Amino acid sequence: MTTKATTGDGVPADEGRAREATAKAEHVLHVLRRTVLDLFFFLRFLPFAFYILLAIVSFWLWVVGAVIGLLRFGLRAVMIVLLWLSGGVAPPPGHQPRGLTATMQRDLQQLWDSRLVAYEDIARPLARHIVGAQRGVRTFVHWSVPRQAFAVLIMGIFIGVPGLFVVPRPNHVVITDDNATHHEGDGSLRYLIHARDLYDNEPLEFENEIAWWLGKLDPQGLKSSLQNGRAYRIWIVGIRWWYKPMMFPNIITATEIDATGRPLAQPSSPPVLPTAPPSR
Repeated sequence: MTTKATTGDGVPADEGRAREATAKAEHVLHVLRRTVLDLFFFLRFLPFAFYILLAIVSFWLWVVGAVIGLLRFGLRAVMIVLLWLSGGVAPPPGHQPRGLTATMQRDLQQLWDSRLVAYEDIARPLARHIVGAQRGVRTFVHWSVPRQAFAVLIMGIFIGVPGLFVVPRPNHVVITDDNATHHEGDGSLRYLIHARDLYDNEPLEFENEIAWWLGKLDPQGLKSSLQNGRAYRIWIVGIRWWYKPMMFPNIITATEIDATGRPLAQPSSPPVLPTAPPSR
């Protein structure tokens, strides 16, 4: 009489091997199923990430278009004034040329009569933007929390950070050194302005460079208006970044203030430096 081989727990060896093979197969299927699901969700996430990037590009294109539109509006206003002054405005058909005052009155009256058309030209794009913003909010709320977090992170990097270099923000500071220097790693020298926060005495560093997109073209003039030990409300753009490339916020304008943050009615005059005695 033969006996079947058993395992330590009394289970026949063949049945034990079958159970072991079944467990391994189930583990492989579980890993494969998990891998397929992860790959599926990743492939679904790729179009979403690409959508976010395109949305950021679309936003900046809209900003550039809005700026160009404002520039065109301003240029057109200047062109009309120049045309008035040069007498180059053509009279309406069947009318004789008129003087500058009469021409200006006629053109302004025509602009006033067509104001409803201008209102419509402004209201329609504004309404489209409002509807688009509402649709965007509904879409954002519909997303899952990971997608919302990803969208907020990417928009913060590609919209929020660049916006800090475009939109000025105020700081209340006391100037401690308007002629500080910083040595770069390549041996170059950068001139900085040291200050401390007016309220919590936090040390701050700023640069004073040209920012043509905000109308700042004379950094030296700004520097000469600052005095050590005086408090100022400064408007800055940029960020403080300690790694390469090292960056400092750029001062755009400065207004002298008192200890409460209110602008001074009479800003302090620069100190008068003593003159050297005449040489003999």
